[in-house]
Amino acid sequence: MIIHDWMNPDTVVGQFIAAFPGFRDAVETAAAKAAKQLDGSHASTKRKRQAFADFFRFFLVDELTRRGLLADEDDEPSAVEIRAGNRNSLVLTYNSVSIRSLRAKDNAVPSAGSRKRVKEWTQPLFESTPTSVRLVLLWEITEKGIELELNCPKAAGEKTKHSPVHWSVPIPHSAEVPALIGAGATVVDIASAQDLDEYALPKQDVKEESNEPS
Repeated sequence: MIIHDWMNPDTVVGQFIAAFPGFRDAVETAAAKAAKQLDGSHASTKRKRQAFADFFRFFLVDELTRRGLLADEDDEPSAVEIRAGNRNSLVLTYNSVSIRSLRAKDNAVPSAGSRKRVKEWTQPLFESTPTSVRLVLLWEITEKGIELELNCPKAAGEKTKHSPVHWSVPIPHSAEVPALIGAGATVVDIASAQDLDEYALPKQDVKEESNEPS
């Protein structure tokens, strides 16, 4: 039943919130810190957008570590964990559910980029007894701030522009759903820190930022 709940777009957000409490709040705090880091910068808009992505990943790893949500590099694998990889990319694990965090490419899941990921993302939506599921957690900057979206890819071509999905479901902001907020967390009003919209990538720049390493 657990696997089916993670493959169901009507129940997957609730499963994510319960499995990783405080994650959404950590995302919003990291975005605010990244924006503040670049406040007053005289670099070009394009360079600031690229720098924001790097700062955001770093501060998200920092926030997850501070909250005790990130596994240490030397820790043994656990059934429920969040691990950081190259360039602070994240992989979230909940038993047999694996969730890779990527920046959106034109508001969609980017191409797989490797044969290994093509194999990972090629999965049917319904099986009589599914044993595992692989999801993609997309993040992007919009006029609303930092947006998160869970996606269930169904196939992935190495050279295709986007990877098709069975479904995609947004994860609400912490202020919209109190259950998203972890114990002792503080909701950050990212709009008051700085308008994040200036860090949203135009379409011609998304390719460069979305090809995050495994």
